[in-house]
Amino acid sequence: LRIMGNYDNSWASMKKFLAGTGAIQRIINFDPRSIDNQTRHDVEKLLREKANSFEHATIYRVSVAAAPLAKWVVASVRYSTVLVKVSPMEEKLNRALESFRAAQEKL
Repeated sequence: LRIMGNYDNSWASMKKFLAGTGAIQRIINFDPRSIDNQTRHDVEKLLREKANSFEHATIYRVSVAAAPLAKWVVASVRYSTVLVKVSPMEEKLNRALESFRAAQEKL
């Protein structure tokens, strides 16, 4: 849950988060754009070092609720990485669209 600002990776912390009020809404409303580079790097490192802990079968034996959450974390980090890669392209597109609109107004 480091991607959501919780730096305690313990199972107790995970259970507390899942039992907390609004946990599902926080997950649903989470924006992967909010993952900063350092956090993404830290979580990617954790995913590599503890790859077995993020395997569906391993987690599912311990917690039915945590298994989909682990998949969500992996997917969010991957999506965040993609967003970083396409960000310069989005900026270029936005500048091109602005130029296009300005040119249209001149016509």
